[in-house]
Amino acid sequence: MKIQKIDIEAFRGIPDKRTINFSDKNGECCSAIIYGGNGSGKSSIVDAIEYNLQSRIERSTAIRNPKRPFPINFYHARFKDPSSIITFEDNSEYIRTIQVSYDKYKEKAKFQRSPVEPHPDFCNVPLVLRRNDIISYNNISEAERQKLIYQFVYQASDKSLLENDPIVLEIKEELIALKTQRRESINKLYKLTKIAEEELTKNLQNLEPFIKTRITSHRPKTTYNRRIPSTIKQVVEPKLFKIIIQEVKIANRFTQQIAEKQSKIKEMIGTPKIGESVFSQLNDFYEKASYYLNSAFKEISNANYVDDIKLSIGRISAASLNIEVKLQNGKTVSPQSIFSEANFDLMILLLYLSIIRVGIDHGQEKIIILDDVLQSVDSSIRALFVNYILRELKDWQIIITCHDRLWLNQLRHLFQRVGHKYKEFHINSWYFATGPNIQEQNYYSFDNTLKQAIATKDIRIIASISGLFLEKICQELSISINCSIKRRLDDKYTIGDLWPGIKKCLKKTDLSQIIEDIDRLLYIRNLLGCHYNEWAEALNDEEVFHFAESVQSLYEKVFCDTCFKWISSVSSLSSDYECPCKKLTY
Repeated sequence: MKIQKIDIEAFRGIPDKRTINFSDKNGECCSAIIYGGNGSGKSSIVDAIEYNLQSRIERSTAIRNPKRPFPINFYHARFKDPSSIITFEDNSEYIRTIQVSYDKYKEKAKFQRSPVEPHPDFCNVPLVLRRNDIISYNNISEAERQKLIYQFVYQASDKSLLENDPIVLEIKEELIALKTQRRESINKLYKLTKIAEEELTKNLQNLEPFIKTRITSHRPKTTYNRRIPSTIKQVVEPKLFKIIIQEVKIANRFTQQIAEKQSKIKEMIGTPKIGESVFSQLNDFYEKASYYLNSAFKEISNANYVDDIKLSIGRISAASLNIEVKLQNGKTVSPQSIFSEANFDLMILLLYLSIIRVGIDHGQEKIIILDDVLQSVDSSIRALFVNYILRELKDWQIIITCHDRLWLNQLRHLFQRVGHKYKEFHINSWYFATGPNIQEQNYYSFDNTLKQAIATKDIRIIASISGLFLEKICQELSISINCSIKRRLDDKYTIGDLWPGIKKCLKKTDLSQIIEDIDRLLYIRNLLGCHYNEWAEALNDEEVFHFAESVQSLYEKVFCDTCFKWISSVSSLSSDYECPCKKLTY
């Protein structure tokens, strides 16, 4: 059961009603690529889908979770109840709302979601993978990792491991604040006493006695043994000594409050326990996930020294989840001890994906959303990963968000190459009062934008559109014809980065004259950043028209108006190019 469309209103960064239609002109539900800059509203769409189907945002069921996005749109917080309506391919609808009510003073709000439980076809495992999933796994302790992974098994795992009670979450947030305040207090003590922060931190339980062994406000009356430096106290002014002791008492108070909060959390959550039936379920679950993880990792990574990757539970404690890597030489090691950062990130991504695949085998619908998750994966692995999921999950609805234009072009090429039907949405801007500007892109037709610009005879419009149109051509060809590009750290590229490689490849073909003309007149594109007067003086009308016509001619030679595909390399070893229907051949 795939998603046909979603209607979102007053949810997160979407104040007014927005409809995202995932079906093509024939009414068939497609996968999707959602492109937009950071903060443009992509995650609001993803969160709306997740909240509608699973009653969660980023694995949290709490509406008020200080660590998770707040689902209420702040522009309409007092006027509209957040809602999302998902229409499936069979035209059935699933509606989820959040009712917002206020006390008599119109200040304190109460929230009630309806319905409370997840959609019955989406209650096994998460349907969204985020960049933060990989980052979180790398940044938390081993004990917390166990709970993190268990959150991917909604029905099979013990509920105590998935504790998301709002009270507990509130206490945890208070705990974080207290630890931050204590850290600031310790930093003040360091500046006042010049005693290393590491020493202060080690002596938190006896901080005042420790400080008094190192600092005094009185001049020593006896002669200390200078051969034993530790016996020498630092002498400070009485006024400063009083300030130090006051700061010590503040730090002590934070330490006491932290201990009380930790005790309260432990009391409320308790020690996780797994019953025999649940243990058996999880064992079977992770055994199958191990198979998916192992086969995927060995195919995508360059780690040919790996023989097997296995997941197991209950080795260290009743709640432990262990990942073991068996090498070709027979040794068994932990993944952290053997994998590079790129391969370790890939393994974690595939671990999550494998767990989701097992959840699908247990009855969940075949939908997965990758929310900018591939940005944290090494660029050399991204394409291999997408190739893998497009082959293995070919009957799934796959929604991918991204913010990098070159990666967008790569994704587009990968989807088109295997014939996986998809739609493309661009978010060009976001405003507090109106939300994201979502535009559906149609790449299955010929683009007449530049032709229309030339028809205006307006030199300014023609020059501007020509530059933008050439940038579009360069972005597409840089992927399809396998030209060389000098890598950037942020994976963001301009015409200046892309054009030299494209020119080198195509100047050896029948397109050489067009390439030469564009290259000669490329300065017109570069002038667009000048002030108006400089720009106007430097431009020659005839050359602008010639530049525009050359760019249009190049487009007609590299984008087929029959199969609506770009030319691509025939093989990695060949300098020949053609479109899929072979109408364009060079």
